[in-house]
Amino acid sequence: MPLEAEEDEKYTFPRSGRVVERTRGDVLHPERFTSAVVEGLRRKSREWAGQYQQRPAPSSGIIFQPNWWRYYPTGDRLPSFDQVAISVDCAFKSAAHNDYVSIQKWGAVGPRSYLLKCNTEHPGYTATKAAIKAMSSHGRRASVILIEDKANGSAVIEELCRQDLGASIVAVNPEGGKESRAYAASADCEAGNVFLPEEAPWLSEFLHVAAHFPAVKHDDCIDAMTQYLNWRRAKIWRLPLLDYYERQQAQALGLAEVLRCEWTDELGRTMILEWDDLRHLWVDPKTDATYPPGDEEAEGDEV
Repeated sequence: MPLEAEEDEKYTFPRSGRVVERTRGDVLHPERFTSAVVEGLRRKSREWAGQYQQRPAPSSGIIFQPNWWRYYPTGDRLPSFDQVAISVDCAFKSAAHNDYVSIQKWGAVGPRSYLLKCNTEHPGYTATKAAIKAMSSHGRRASVILIEDKANGSAVIEELCRQDLGASIVAVNPEGGKESRAYAASADCEAGNVFLPEEAPWLSEFLHVAAHFPAVKHDDCIDAMTQYLNWRRAKIWRLPLLDYYERQQAQALGLAEVLRCEWTDELGRTMILEWDDLRHLWVDPKTDATYPPGDEEAEGDEV
């Protein structure tokens, strides 16, 4: 029996026939495990899941392997994101026995994606709209909101499009089944490009669902994640690739300036590098060797 009920539960003791019912959020021995104690235990995600919730994480997953995830300290300063997006997986109804609504906020920089916030609950239509607007305005403001165009998502999309949220509302029509979308998104996870907050209170549940997906009852947080990762990958390779070839053609015709900088390596050798728009790296045109430019730009003077 888990320390904290994760959904409405009913236990029947085989000998006595005694029935114990627990509602979602009920805690065993609340005098000992106060809300502050439980909150502290949740921060140790693996210990919380295995010892207190009675569901240790498996050593290997079905689609998403546990060692693929990367983590960032919650209190550390995050990079300057290229884009901040919200991904929403809606439900058909708000009843407790139905699927959850998962609302996630993601930050993207280069190939890396950072999961900043994750709310997975049973809100109704009105509460879903309010939760999306609250997440969009709190913290780093989102520039795009992805909503699956199914269930009550269609109505949410129509309603939010009438309001000025300072973000583009994108209706996502999922292609293929859940598993095919998960396999497509797993490439980013396997490459080590998906970062999770290591002290988030929802982390243990997220890791549990990810490791057991698709053999879990409620997989909404994974649906929201794959929706974002697949949308972002399609966007990265569709638009920047066209921009890259257009720039290459313009440079060949002498219509665009080639960005160059002077680079001195650790051996004191100086070389002229050119900026590669597609890979976002400085490149030695003589050897095609690449030089990642630190945080945002290379050390050196443009020439």
